[in-house]
Amino acid sequence: MTKQTCLNCEQKFSGRSDKKFCSTICKNEFNNFKTQNCQTKQTIKKINQLLARNRRLLEQIFSRKTPELKSICRDRLAQKGFCFQFFTHSLTNRNGETCYFCYDYGYRLTSKNEVIPLKKQLEDL
Repeated sequence: MTKQTCLNCEQKFSGRSDKKFCSTICKNEFNNFKTQNCQTKQTIKKINQLLARNRRLLEQIFSRKTPELKSICRDRLAQKGFCFQFFTHSLTNRNGETCYFCYDYGYRLTSKNEVIPLKKQLEDL
């Protein structure tokens, strides 16, 4: 029999040539960690998708913004799939109002339950 190295604890052990772990405990630990790591990646991917969707919606609203049409109803934005709890960062403006951003596009909520789209300039980043 040849000596193998356990994929989990890296100890040398002897056994069948195709054996990868020194014990069932190491095998379970290894597979549990792999599963948790996979779930973490899926969570990060889902959050990134939500942030990208939020940014895309803000970009669309900002590009359609005119002096007459400065804001959109918060509920209408939510119906389009916007998730208000996901943003990359927030800033407080000179008036003490919090502005939320998804990368370079952001928004400010008004007291009338409306969303005013914003865009950070490249020099501000």
